[in-house]
Amino acid sequence: MNQVETRVVIVMATYMGSAYVRDQIESVQRQTHHNWVLLVRDDQSQDNTLEIVEEMAARDSRIRILRDDRGNLKQCQNFNALLMAASRESYVMCCDQDDIWFATKIEKTLATMKEAEETYGSESPILVFTDFKIVGLGMKTISEHNIVIERIRNLAEFNLLSLLGYDYVYGCTTMLNQRLMEESLPISEDAQNHDYWLALTAAALGRILFLDERTMLYRRHETAVTGGPRMDSWRLRFERHVAGRTKYYENIVHQERQMTSFFHFLVGKGMKNELLQAYMDAIGSTGMRKVVKLRRLGIRKQGLAQEFAYYVDILLMRKVS
Repeated sequence: MNQVETRVVIVMATYMGSAYVRDQIESVQRQTHHNWVLLVRDDQSQDNTLEIVEEMAARDSRIRILRDDRGNLKQCQNFNALLMAASRESYVMCCDQDDIWFATKIEKTLATMKEAEETYGSESPILVFTDFKIVGLGMKTISEHNIVIERIRNLAEFNLLSLLGYDYVYGCTTMLNQRLMEESLPISEDAQNHDYWLALTAAALGRILFLDERTMLYRRHETAVTGGPRMDSWRLRFERHVAGRTKYYENIVHQERQMTSFFHFLVGKGMKNELLQAYMDAIGSTGMRKVVKLRRLGIRKQGLAQEFAYYVDILLMRKVS
């Protein structure tokens, strides 16, 4: 089948995004690959985000709105609802409400996905993610260098071990094939981020491919729902960590609960993974014993500052039930 004929479904979770959502949708409309459907679910915005989407949908039949009575689901489960609705599609892309896609984003990501399916087979769960450029308010460049992407270029493989250290897959850059959706959905309510859950599934059961090309502008601003790469110095990052230690403790707790849920998710599928089993044993320990086990597994964080702070926090934490 010719690539132009391939249908791609884009899922966009919106919430209080009236200042940016029109620009994002217009960037999707400028794609060189025209056979797409944009499926939007608004999470009970109190501004006019939904009205903007409805207006644009009235003028472009490719823009569709997912309506239900489930209320405010928060970002992760909002994406889960969208992905469940699109789960029978061959290819799905995730889209944030406040970024700008380059015109060839779908075309180039789809080409990479199809090459991967030719290599590994369409029955293999596959996730493709890409590089991006970071901008701020007024679309001014924050940095020409994406620290997260620069660090992952040194990884020999985008595998489960590297993902256990930190999530380097940004959902807004991803494309999923149907097999990955079949294996990863529904996303657990214990999951903090939809992109991490999808990446973990791809790493555990299939493949993760990186397209080393910028395909979008990633907007970084105060009201962004999603997080993003920071460009601060080592000293500033560590000082911020110390000042907000309680928050980081909570992040570790949430991360471990998410991984526990993911472990049981795989077990429920009849899948056994020795690395995950060892990781579960490690996070069930405390103090120095826990640090030693995680280090022996090869768990590495995004940088030296984050890694040092992570292990210090583990030493200072009490066991979480």
